[in-house]
Amino acid sequence: MYLSRKLPIPFHLLVVLQLSSCAGDRSAYQQLNDDLAISKRTLSEDAGFDSNFKTCNDALDRLHEFLREYPRREFAPHITSAIAEWQGLKQSYTVRFDSLCQHLYHMLYSAYSARSFTRLDRFLDYWHADSTLQPLPNTETLSDTVKAVYDLFNAFLERVSFTESRFIVLPNSMPFTIVDSLVQPNGFHKALATVLLQDTVVNFRPTYAQGDRRVLYLSGAYAVALKRFLITWQGAPRHSLASRIAESDRRARFLRNRIPVLREHSGTFYYLTSQRMVTSVRFSPDLTTAELSEAYGNYRGAYLLYIRTDQGWCYDHPTRIWIQ
Repeated sequence: MYLSRKLPIPFHLLVVLQLSSCAGDRSAYQQLNDDLAISKRTLSEDAGFDSNFKTCNDALDRLHEFLREYPRREFAPHITSAIAEWQGLKQSYTVRFDSLCQHLYHMLYSAYSARSFTRLDRFLDYWHADSTLQPLPNTETLSDTVKAVYDLFNAFLERVSFTESRFIVLPNSMPFTIVDSLVQPNGFHKALATVLLQDTVVNFRPTYAQGDRRVLYLSGAYAVALKRFLITWQGAPRHSLASRIAESDRRARFLRNRIPVLREHSGTFYYLTSQRMVTSVRFSPDLTTAELSEAYGNYRGAYLLYIRTDQGWCYDHPTRIWIQ
């Protein structure tokens, strides 16, 4: 009868394994440095706050993940220093972002308090000028998935009739997921689908060429300033809920002279994008079928199924309709 026992690893093999492990760790560290150097070069004022925040957060996530996977002492000081550097970059953008939000809020409040549509037009023209600073995407450099998001959204815009307005407000980002199956056997779409990929297109710039409307992209700073103006305006906590909703409605009516603003039924939220708008996209793994989550009006929405053909994305049918 033989007893099994662990045999010691020969010393020369142990040295080889340790050296191999060290080489792998250093290779991963060098790859991380190269990737972060590329990310840092994308940071700029022209890139926009939303894109810069995402770049900083992605870099910090990668650094923390590396520190967990490779807790070697020789890497720790360098990774800790890099984390501090990226946190500093993020903080500098945060300070400038807050300052911009405050400036935009004062522009809005100044127009509202004077009931001046001239000042409101100045704010909207300023917003439009900011929106045009971001160039339209070069489709040749986009990944297949991001290109599919753009093509699908543009197909949606072609069949939507917006309310009459000088401006149209479009989202500045578009969340998307790839799932193993859009339609489950029991009809539950979202609950049982396995997410294969989840991400967001930032600085989203879909094309819109219907009429002479000006496009406004709801970027982070404008979204914060408008929310502050409509909902969390100065002095709001000192008033009753009814009076706060009434004041918010007055502010919304003032904006509605120029852009679509829809109040959610509870009175504590406003839709700032145009009347019918996609809030997220889900794709099949082969990117030939997609489901758009659409919100329209104050209380309704639907999930719209699109099929990709040789002629592009074609609307098929609504898979589900919801009412608040």
